[in-house]
Amino acid sequence: MEKAKSVYKHPAVAWAIVITINVIVVGIMLWASFDYFSRQLAYRYDLAQNNFSSTVNTMEQIAYGYLRSEQTFCSNWASYVNGNDMDIDEAIRFARNVNSDKQVMTHIVYFDTLEGVCSREESPTVSYKGLEELVSDSFEEARTCNMEGTHPHITHPYINPTNGTWSLGFCHRVTLKENGGTTDAVLIRVVPVSEFQSQWLFPTGYDTAKLAVIDSEGDFIIRPDTVDENNFFEYVNVNNALSEAELNDIKAEVLTAYDGDMTLMNGGGTQSFYSYHKLEFNTDWVLIGYIARENLNVTPLDLTIVTIVIVGFAALMLIDGGYVLIINRRLKASMAETKLANEAKTRFLSSMSHDIRTPMNAIIGMTAIATRRIDDREQVEECLKKITLASNHLLTLINDVLDISKVESGKLSMNPVIFSLAESVTNLMNITRSNIKDKGLHFDVRVRNITFEYLYADELRINQIFINLLSNAIKYTPIGGSVSIDLSETLSDKGPNMTRLVYTVADTGIGISEEFMKDMYNAFTRENDSRINGIQGTGLGLAITKQLVDLMEGTIDVKSKLGEGTVFTVTLDLPVADKLTDDFVLPPLKLLVADDDEIFLESACETFKSLGIDADTAANGREAVDMTVSRHESGNDYPCVIIDWKMPVMDGLEATKEIREKVGKDVPVIIISAYDRNDVEEDALKAGANGFINKPLFRSNVYSKLNELLKFDSSPAPAAEDNAEDLKGLNILVAEDNDINWDIIQITLEFYGITSERAENGKVCVEKINEAGKGTYNAVLMDIQMPVMNGKDAARAIRASEKDYVRNVPIVAMTADAFAEDIAACKEAGMNGHVAKPLDTKKLLKELRSAIQEQNSAHC
Repeated sequence: MEKAKSVYKHPAVAWAIVITINVIVVGIMLWASFDYFSRQLAYRYDLAQNNFSSTVNTMEQIAYGYLRSEQTFCSNWASYVNGNDMDIDEAIRFARNVNSDKQVMTHIVYFDTLEGVCSREESPTVSYKGLEELVSDSFEEARTCNMEGTHPHITHPYINPTNGTWSLGFCHRVTLKENGGTTDAVLIRVVPVSEFQSQWLFPTGYDTAKLAVIDSEGDFIIRPDTVDENNFFEYVNVNNALSEAELNDIKAEVLTAYDGDMTLMNGGGTQSFYSYHKLEFNTDWVLIGYIARENLNVTPLDLTIVTIVIVGFAALMLIDGGYVLIINRRLKASMAETKLANEAKTRFLSSMSHDIRTPMNAIIGMTAIATRRIDDREQVEECLKKITLASNHLLTLINDVLDISKVESGKLSMNPVIFSLAESVTNLMNITRSNIKDKGLHFDVRVRNITFEYLYADELRINQIFINLLSNAIKYTPIGGSVSIDLSETLSDKGPNMTRLVYTVADTGIGISEEFMKDMYNAFTRENDSRINGIQGTGLGLAITKQLVDLMEGTIDVKSKLGEGTVFTVTLDLPVADKLTDDFVLPPLKLLVADDDEIFLESACETFKSLGIDADTAANGREAVDMTVSRHESGNDYPCVIIDWKMPVMDGLEATKEIREKVGKDVPVIIISAYDRNDVEEDALKAGANGFINKPLFRSNVYSKLNELLKFDSSPAPAAEDNAEDLKGLNILVAEDNDINWDIIQITLEFYGITSERAENGKVCVEKINEAGKGTYNAVLMDIQMPVMNGKDAARAIRASEKDYVRNVPIVAMTADAFAEDIAACKEAGMNGHVAKPLDTKKLLKELRSAIQEQNSAHC
């Protein structure tokens, strides 16, 4: 007590004690903080080094993929030569023609003499004598291996005897005609090492990192541009002054271990982190990546937190402690979100890898089969069909990824055009029918109150919405389930020239959980459900659909129950096009329509009524037959009977046969169905039907078919859009720098009686059209991305010509740039139309016809 009183009597002592305690506490905190952050820094360096090592390992996979693709080129060429009975001159001409890479050469060398020919015309012969040690192993593989796969068979690096460049050779055996017999040789695809270096670039964040590949002796195969030595271990020794024992230990570790890392000095005298990885496809080669430690992507420490902790603890420990807790919660939440995002993107990349490889395997496999069986026309046609399907699937995947990147960057825009709703729905049905058929789904499609068949909107984006939702319904509905589409029209409150389109897709599939509904519109997100693990998907479809609906100022709603199914409803307010269907009116008729779907019968009757037709209804084929026979016996036949294909009691084909037996051929019968007409039409015609209409029944389709059968309107039907009779005899100038693309467009145009000439770039195109006489070229197909002069500059130059006939020539852009802003840029450059690659023949003919008509009407 006395001691305590003395303290109170001497405040300086008290303050000294308080200060001492504070100093001790602050010191402890400071020490603890710096100890913690030093450990954190060490941990982050370890993490950064592990990330860098993972990146180097990834580069090995990239390297393997690139080398496999080079071997595939070589093997495909060799397979073609072997399958076409060529001599050495024919083989080298073929290789020269198919090679589009100017940096790559082809050599064909006899095994016994090591002499042969080169694809380089200025030096057509080549000798590999003196290179035996570098190429003999790969030559022997080419002689003895089956070589059906694409595992790389690569020579050691050697000096290309033709041009003196440091190169690698990919080998495949070929059998050549010679002196009435055959002889074996090796086809070598010779690629400069510099081409490999250009492929192996570190991702963003490792801009200063260097990459090298060494052989079993440590000699560089690929050498960084900052290294002067020819041997990696010599480079290490020069910059680190190692003892012989230390250097030998490093050699043993790098050349024998599968992978590993070490810290050494680099050529600039900076401590660097080295990661090495033995290449799986050639265990004699080692991939080495290194980067200065100071350039590693180490997450920086926030030292302000240290200051806050120290000052806050000294002042208000309790408040600061609470603040630290809050910050920790936020950091944990942020880390959790980051982890979820990373996991989602990892799942996306894994899924995309699988989804892209699946069609790619089909394309490569079917191409190989078609090549081996080139004389079997049926087999080749079947392969081409499968290649087309796989290519379209791959294009859809790529478009999804490109679209989501546009969405996330805010660059997604609309390209409104006048389009037919009937055509869009028909295309939707054609795209998805095969999947519906494969799964044996019960499928219904209905339209109600559709007054305006022609709308003004972005047809491509609307089709995307339609297809994404229907594809999901089909994908997640088990075999034997049901999928239905309802398309209706109501009044819009957005203005007098607007209509409200309501698109509903319902299924009896697996359903969506309430928990997942909160996140289902997020990109890269799929429900964690064992039932969908085997179903392909990127987690992008719903995200893109939601963004498109929002961009069109529409709404999307969903109702779902696990195990019972899902209903998506999209509502869009769209402008009505000037092109109307009010002229689709028929004389007063009394038809019969039979279908077991009451909702369809109701909507069909509304459609008939809008055409001026009255209709009786039947719920099955039996009723339809009885009603038709009854009218016939009373002398008042139905002018036409419309019957659904699939119905209970009696289906449409059975009903048609019985009507023909009891009534005769005077009453036209039309079969309707939501299924593929190819599955129905032939049997329907055999049963006695007069025609077929796909559901849903749009006014234009019903009008066209009834007019065709009952002959109310004698005016000729419009030509199909892919009918090119009116385009026969045209001569088109095609500006295209890619040889394969030129071959495709030339053959396509030639099929329709259209001749074409090629310009290798925009400059040549401008020169040719200016030098040609009036009427030489009826139109120009213009690629956009070309060397010397691009397509837009070429179009501007043509529009600025002094010659009227040159200035007014129709120009259609033909490019892989397919976004709305790309189309707008082409039109700003003076072009009349746009066709996206890969080419759709129907759209190409339509754009050519439209461009020629537009230019003719503008200057007549």
